[in-house]
Amino acid sequence: QPKKVVFVASSPSQFANEVWNGIHQRLTSSDHRWSLTKNILRGEVSGTELARVVRSELSNGADALCLLPTHTNNEFWNSVERALFASVEVIVIDVRPPEYLLSTPGRPRPYYVAGDYFEGGRLLGRAIVEDLQSDLSANAIVLVGPNQHFSGRSRGREILGEIASASLLSRVVAIPVDEWTPDPKIYETIGDAMSSMASSILIYCLHDGLTRSIADLARSRGIDTSRLRIYAYDGIRSPDGRIEAIAHGDAFCTVDVRPLEQGEMVGEILNE
Repeated sequence: QPKKVVFVASSPSQFANEVWNGIHQRLTSSDHRWSLTKNILRGEVSGTELARVVRSELSNGADALCLLPTHTNNEFWNSVERALFASVEVIVIDVRPPEYLLSTPGRPRPYYVAGDYFEGGRLLGRAIVEDLQSDLSANAIVLVGPNQHFSGRSRGREILGEIASASLLSRVVAIPVDEWTPDPKIYETIGDAMSSMASSILIYCLHDGLTRSIADLARSRGIDTSRLRIYAYDGIRSPDGRIEAIAHGDAFCTVDVRPLEQGEMVGEILNE
């Protein structure tokens, strides 16, 4: 009897597709027998809606759940705990589970697979510092957050920490962002900040998926994009292996968190 593995992503994205591809590649090449199901939900569903999906997959006999959430809440984490106590293996990807699930003695624990967001933030922070130091007329915009997500909170803090250590915060506009897809009002704020900068503009834009919209925003404000350097995050690759944000000419650089390899790691955990 093959074990039933269900991959659930709470929103459609190239990141989710890459993670799934890694899981699929690793499990289909193993000696174990697996029944693999991909369930990528439409839109960015809430933690409550995602909890319903988890409970449904449990009732449908899942042996393992690979979860890539966007929004979480207590109800979602309670559904994860319910799965664990039902002896279902749970692997949470990208979003760090609450500490009580990871470290409370006597409880079954989920696995957690993610990139090192602290180091990723430091890498980006150093790159921005280097460019600010080499171009004394440049200014930077750093989108900070989303604070409710460990990945956004940790790398945003590290980026600003590197800039502060270099005593360059006076040349930086930090803009808090509540969601991975910013509210239209945030774009107005970003546009106003870009329009106020007379020379080179360095902007960290949360993730690869926003690079095109940031470049389009600059054009709509009449800003020559040759003055713009966009720093992104994720390193999403096209089928030919190129990093899309850079290949399309929108991003100056991105941090490659290797989502395909993250998926392969999930597969490795399940194979053990």
